[in-house]
Amino acid sequence: MGEKIPLNEPIRILYNGIFDFDGVYRFMYDWIIREGYDFHEKRYKDKPDTHGGSEAEIEWECDRKETEYIKQHLFFYFHTRDAVEVEVVVNGVKKTMTKARLEIRLSCFLELDWQNRFKGKISKLFGELLMKKILKWEWILKYGDDLYYRVYGLGEQVKTFLNMSTDKGAY
Repeated sequence: MGEKIPLNEPIRILYNGIFDFDGVYRFMYDWIIREGYDFHEKRYKDKPDTHGGSEAEIEWECDRKETEYIKQHLFFYFHTRDAVEVEVVVNGVKKTMTKARLEIRLSCFLELDWQNRFKGKISKLFGELLMKKILKWEWILKYGDDLYYRVYGLGEQVKTFLNMSTDKGAY
């Protein structure tokens, strides 16, 4: 593995109420596939809660090769507490939804030299000097900013999906 450069503090979305968990799950999965990332569900833990509901923890890791040297990584974490299935009437149609406390964390980072091409003494020195010192900041601006704003936009879309956002924002 190469050098990992975190691009943001995790974006946290906290929600308490009734929502379509399957819809959020599907919406985020579709976004990942549409953006061209390889999807890996690293963890899916579901257990009964002491209050009669259930608790679930889900971790996703996604990656996409940008160049032969740079790879983008996404890490998504879902945690539901006190989850109970409820039937709700939405637009005259009965629908099964989830009543729970939900936490979603979205984070991203870049990985430089993900193929470990610079292993030998001379190539390692060349790689550290040229790639990590001279071009590193240019790559962070080119690939990192784009990734950060796409993940931030996904967070805003999830908030809109959960009806947490307002019509007008600060910008």
